[in-house]
Amino acid sequence: MLRIHELTVQYSCASASKWFQRISFPRPLSQNRETGKSKAASNRAVLDHLNLDLARGEFLAILGVSGAGKTTLLRAIAGLLRPSSGEILIDGQPQTHKPPHQRDVAYVFQSGGWYDHLTVRQHFQLGKSSSQGTSKASSPILEDWLDRVGLTDLANQSPGQLSGGQLQRLAIGRALARQKSLLLLDEPLSQLDEPSCDELRRLLQKIHSEGSTIIYVTHSQRDAFMLSTKVAALHEGVLRQMASPHELYDQPQHISVAKSLGFPAMDLLAAKHLIDDVPVHLRVGTKWEKLSPETIVGVRPRDWKLNPTESSGGTTFKGTWAGRTFIDGMWLGRVVFQEKVISVLVSVSEDVERLTIGDPVVLYLDARHLHCFDPITGNRIQLG
Repeated sequence: MLRIHELTVQYSCASASKWFQRISFPRPLSQNRETGKSKAASNRAVLDHLNLDLARGEFLAILGVSGAGKTTLLRAIAGLLRPSSGEILIDGQPQTHKPPHQRDVAYVFQSGGWYDHLTVRQHFQLGKSSSQGTSKASSPILEDWLDRVGLTDLANQSPGQLSGGQLQRLAIGRALARQKSLLLLDEPLSQLDEPSCDELRRLLQKIHSEGSTIIYVTHSQRDAFMLSTKVAALHEGVLRQMASPHELYDQPQHISVAKSLGFPAMDLLAAKHLIDDVPVHLRVGTKWEKLSPETIVGVRPRDWKLNPTESSGGTTFKGTWAGRTFIDGMWLGRVVFQEKVISVLVSVSEDVERLTIGDPVVLYLDARHLHCFDPITGNRIQLG
């Protein structure tokens, strides 16, 4: 449905499209919301030769830290900024030079964009009429959309009378009422409390189950993994990996993806600090792998074993206990190893409360759980 080919956006070219330059915005259009820098101040690529394919009915989460290019990509798809080069196609039709109102997309901004003088119902009528070119939406269709987002009982209320979660449902419902092929969501949960977030997640899951194609920008790994069928990991304007949440977590293809996914975060060490042998040899299953001493080795906290009773086929390491924290029904232990503090997830059934800071401990690691990365390119090195 959506194809993006070699899309590049430079700071100097990331100004608003000419169709929107007449509109007054509260923030200068030359200001990049993600970095706070003037887009004209640098020629660094906000998006760098990005390629992406999205099938109809998929839910894609665009995941990355602030400044990764997430919102820039969303605005390029919507036509709110003009790319330096590359192509955007929807259902095979070129979109790059189309103004926003001619694109088959609906956009939900982070702040919602509602009107205080209109009721909830009037917002839906506005969304519907802007889509169909009519002054009023037919009542049965409008009521159906109100019901879908759970706002039927609040249809005559103004935005000032709604909670944060209800306001976001209003923004999403108004976009859905436009009946576009692609729904773009720019961090709709970032300013909500957790109960409201849960409510909106259920709504988005329902909308997706009804056949909507959604692109969802977020910096939250939890939202990306809970909601999406695919996750696109952006880092400094480069699409590092696009895969299912499970594949992204288990097989990160770049060190930036590995560092950003998982809580607690993956521990990263140079191979020479993990194994004393030079060159480094690791036993992976029944095979031995030879690695450069500078190879970056990643271990998830769940894959360490603390003070194991047996270590079949793996490797043990000596460290020093540095404390613990209780989180999500587990102990998160901290162990000093090779002058670096690493994280270890330990079951509450294990006796760690007797450990005090400074106690010697033993860690066990099965090398099949290692993630290895090239120290120069950051790309994954496949083992086994």
